[in-house]
Amino acid sequence: MEKREYPFNKELKHRNTRRAAFCNYLDPGFFMITINAAAGIPAFSSISGMPEAPIISYSRLGAVIRDKIEAIPSYTPQLNVIEYIVMPDHIHILLEIAIRLPRHLGKVIGGFMGGCTAEARIAGIITDGTSVFEKKYHDRVITKIGQTACVCNYIRDNPRRLLIKRMHPDFFQRHLHLNIAGREYAAYGNIFLLRRDYLMPVRIHRRWSKKEFDAYEDECLSEIAEGAIAVSPFIHPAEKAIRAKALNIGASVIDLRHEGFDSRFKPQGSDFTLCSSGRLLLLAAWPDNTGRRAAAGYTEFHSMNDMANTIASLPSDSRMHIIDFDKRRDG
Repeated sequence: MEKREYPFNKELKHRNTRRAAFCNYLDPGFFMITINAAAGIPAFSSISGMPEAPIISYSRLGAVIRDKIEAIPSYTPQLNVIEYIVMPDHIHILLEIAIRLPRHLGKVIGGFMGGCTAEARIAGIITDGTSVFEKKYHDRVITKIGQTACVCNYIRDNPRRLLIKRMHPDFFQRHLHLNIAGREYAAYGNIFLLRRDYLMPVRIHRRWSKKEFDAYEDECLSEIAEGAIAVSPFIHPAEKAIRAKALNIGASVIDLRHEGFDSRFKPQGSDFTLCSSGRLLLLAAWPDNTGRRAAAGYTEFHSMNDMANTIASLPSDSRMHIIDFDKRRDG
């Protein structure tokens, strides 16, 4: 059978924009800032203990960074530091612009980054010509009510998540260039789910009656209870319902996505919990599409259902070949 290619459309192309075009970064609002350590820089902190009670110990450099974060409102009084964490190789800061800034928030962040580097050089922690942070940072504009509480929880939860990842490293790997039936995917999670004997594609037909939906759901859940692993993009509400019920009975799932995994990708919420127990594999059908606001339409979703069928139909020992894989940063 001739291999069919499904080129992603204009909406699926990678977007390199790092700043939100709708935001002027001057007016009041909330922003989550993430900054990574530069290559070769000493660790900012160490995380030890158990996941339920992490212990954070700052290095000399981490103490400098901590003090600079806490001092942000002293030199930019329009800003409030709501929450922050200094991880071994990156930091998160939740900032509030309480009063309109006299200069772009990016200038403030740049000043903070430069200040940390200058202080570290003076203290002899790093040498002249080196910088504490990577040149570019990532920002997330908080636009919805209630998101600030979620972001605070996420920031505080970083040490626990890191300890869990250390306990189960195989379940938190990003794999690039995964070849399945001649098609390249990216993957994140428990790659070994592809080796299970029985993968079952889940695909709903929109024209079915409720009776047909219910009968199909019963059939799927019966197979899942016997050990089948559901594989699907889980687009239709009825497919999502099957996924939820499968997870409720302790099953594992393989999710097909239309977007890939950039270097900052981390599973969120319940997906993190599923990864920690080895019950989730995410497959990116178009691995180069890593834009934050990518979109897919009917053609792409139909294609992903076809891919799920192909993957499930292959013998378990021939479903994958990893050409290369890339372990990313923790936290």
